[in-house]
Amino acid sequence: MGLSHFFSCPRAIERHHFGPLGVFQDGFCDWLMDKQYSKSIIYVYIPHITHLSCFLHTQGLSHYQEIEKVHLDAYFAQSFPSFYLKMAHQAYRRFLHYLKEQGIILVNPVQPIYQSLIDQYCQWCKNYRHLSQASIELRSQYLSCFINKFGQQKFIDNLAQLTPHQIRTAFIHYSANKGVSWRRSMASTLRSFFQFCDKKGLTQRAISPAIPRISAYRLSTLPKGITEQDAETLLTAVDRETKVGKRNYAILRLLYDYGVRNAQIRTLRLQDIDWQNETLSFKALKFGNPLRVPLLDEVAYALIDYLQHGRPKSHFQEVFLTHNAPFHPFCQCKNIDSIILIQATQANLNLPSHGSHMFRHGFATRLVNQEVPLKDIADLLGHKCIQTTAQYSKVDFVALNNVPLEFPV
Repeated sequence: MGLSHFFSCPRAIERHHFGPLGVFQDGFCDWLMDKQYSKSIIYVYIPHITHLSCFLHTQGLSHYQEIEKVHLDAYFAQSFPSFYLKMAHQAYRRFLHYLKEQGIILVNPVQPIYQSLIDQYCQWCKNYRHLSQASIELRSQYLSCFINKFGQQKFIDNLAQLTPHQIRTAFIHYSANKGVSWRRSMASTLRSFFQFCDKKGLTQRAISPAIPRISAYRLSTLPKGITEQDAETLLTAVDRETKVGKRNYAILRLLYDYGVRNAQIRTLRLQDIDWQNETLSFKALKFGNPLRVPLLDEVAYALIDYLQHGRPKSHFQEVFLTHNAPFHPFCQCKNIDSIILIQATQANLNLPSHGSHMFRHGFATRLVNQEVPLKDIADLLGHKCIQTTAQYSKVDFVALNNVPLEFPV
């Protein structure tokens, strides 16, 4: 079907077939329709790829295999209006996604010179440290950030001669304006990486002991949970008449009623909802326990409303999908955090944070105030160790008021 489904003029179809990328236009058009892109978006994306193809033709290119990164950089470096350039980038990214699914790589990406080293480190983390894939990817990002700040060529060329003082100084300098969480994660990554280097004989000195340990005192702060009033306001403010509102409301209900983690919602699958037995199953995370909880009426109604009237048709088994084509499951924790931020802004709420974890803290605080035993709270949160749940004992102000204090003599 391809272009003929949208363009009836033979000259228009011929123009879209012009240039080194024209051979892909029919397939790209069918791919966009299959991914449920709207007709208005397809009418925008196809001409953008045609314009790029015509530009590449003026550069003397007649086949897509002749295209190099410098040609594409030259195209996007032109003085386009900002709105046009934004749409051009979007169309190009979708076009690359289509080509990738066809097994075609338009331009081989330039790998950083340290990528091989990071790949070896990640494999070591998997085989010998038994880290999860998510943890490995996070460490890879932190390590890439550090090497880029240090200088790629300088780091690789002088790896064997690096001194503890150099790495310690660089770490302190780069983390000066970062938060405690970032500094702890970076320090942990660097210690692990230089332990790997020491095991492999890549460095002449033991560097990992020189990396500072960032102190984080247990039970030193109160959990930043959303209050009952703010949670009710947030839930009430969601526009449940729209498809995206139905999805957002169902997500917020799960966060509020069960206190589950962000990833447990992103990975919730259709088969995890047992309608017959009225239960929900969430997979275990962070070496915790899996959860099997009753399907509350409010949650059930929200899920039914979303599944019947808001969820796009898709072969994916994950419950929650993106609202814009191509429809796919949420792939990052930022997806749900962004939903919370948008809904909080619409409700004019000033929340303690915009992360989903505040619902988890709020859920635990609510149970503590209802005098639920810590062991039961640990089970509901999926904690294996009750010491992890002990932080919520600090919000039991009723019990704390009964603690007698000796008058100093």
